[in-house]
Amino acid sequence: MRRNVALESRITQAIMRRLRELHGVIVRKRHGSQMGVAGDPDLYGTIHGRHFEIEVKRPDAGSELTGLQAVRLEQWRRAGAIVGVARSVEEAMHLLLPLRRGVGQVAMAHARDLVRLGIIDREALLPVANAIATAITAYCTERR
Repeated sequence: MRRNVALESRITQAIMRRLRELHGVIVRKRHGSQMGVAGDPDLYGTIHGRHFEIEVKRPDAGSELTGLQAVRLEQWRRAGAIVGVARSVEEAMHLLLPLRRGVGQVAMAHARDLVRLGIIDREALLPVANAIATAITAYCTERR
């Protein structure tokens, strides 16, 4: 069990490192305490003025949301937060980057074109789309 907790911790730290590289993002790790709310997601913060809540899970099939975690994510979603489950940095970025309306769609269209042209494999579609979205967002943020 300890090994699984360590893996989730590494994924959480990697997500936080990547998010801290972006302009307009604040991210925090929620630590369990008596003052906390049971089931609240692991990471929370703001991206370009929008609140987000991310539950981090290991990539293996046995790592699923508990019922309470699903309820908490739904509460946050209903309150207007961006919510989701991330099993990797790429999944976390996929949850948050399409927030800049159009960026995620443009990135996905370009990645699909790369698949269609045989430049990348279908398995690389999401990571490449995320990389394109990250580059577009960074470029647009720096030009402001």
